[in-house]
Amino acid sequence: METEQYLALLEKGAHAWNHWRDLNPEVDPDLARTSLNGTNLSATNLAGMGFVRANLIMANLRKADCRRANFAGANLRGADLSSADLRGASLKWANLARTNLQRANLSGANLTGADLSRADLSGADLSGAIVTDVKFTGAIMPDGLPFGIREAEPEIVLEEKTAPEENLPTPARPPNPQRVRRRLPARPRLSELAPPSEDMAAIAHKNGNYPR
Repeated sequence: METEQYLALLEKGAHAWNHWRDLNPEVDPDLARTSLNGTNLSATNLAGMGFVRANLIMANLRKADCRRANFAGANLRGADLSSADLRGASLKWANLARTNLQRANLSGANLTGADLSRADLSGADLSGAIVTDVKFTGAIMPDGLPFGIREAEPEIVLEEKTAPEENLPTPARPPNPQRVRRRLPARPRLSELAPPSEDMAAIAHKNGNYPR
């Protein structure tokens, strides 16, 4: 089939196209450099097809089967690729700016040099994809956050462990000053006093304070 025949069959809708592909599984149509701007290709079997440098601006490829398809250098600006199967597809240097790639499966896809600025990739699967030199400016990443912004990690607050009150030692109470009695040294008994020395006895006798 010629390119014009492929395009005419595509215009009949996904059902007619998919039926033809089921009958011709060995054929992978090549639509390189064709203009498919605004074309409705939703749920269409495009697996293994060639779209090198094709124009697919604002095209509807929602839920399309694009496995192993070659979109190298294609212009897909503003296209709807939500939930599309792009596993193993080549999107090298493709213009994917402002595209809707929500929940798209891009695992193993080659996105080298692609322009994904302002594209919506929320929920998309990029596992194993080649993203060398990809432009993600303003894009919404698979985690739902804008490119370059990481989700803030929750702050971890460590609580100091304290012993239960019943296990805490009872602090010693300060003594009550009113109950503190000062113990004075006991007065020595008269018998315990040492006898006065001779000098002291003489002085006491002179003063008449010492018994004769």
